[in-house]
Amino acid sequence: MSKEVVFMQPLYTQDELQQFIAHHPLALVYFYGASCATCFAIQGEVEKILQDFPQIAAAEISAEECPALAAAQQIFSVPVLLVFTEQKEALRLGRHLSLAELRQQLQRYYELMELA
Repeated sequence: MSKEVVFMQPLYTQDELQQFIAHHPLALVYFYGASCATCFAIQGEVEKILQDFPQIAAAEISAEECPALAAAQQIFSVPVLLVFTEQKEALRLGRHLSLAELRQQLQRYYELMELA
């Protein structure tokens, strides 16, 4: 049985980001660059990982299209992945992020929040 493909919700404003985080107890936000091939490759791998965690809400923000939003989150290079638990930043993985570490940390937060 194949799993549903996960697509990240695009966000464009600080208000959209705050609402997204407020409405999801466990939220992942992926900052990427539109001209960054690595960003798109990693995003595909992150989406595969998220298939195992259906209670995690995922969003994407283009740092090039929304530079003020990226700067407000202190994102100055891409890709960067932020995980929020109950509206607080719990994890920040940057440029050379480890997908194994991401999976391990998501599993930990998933279990702590009893979403499994």
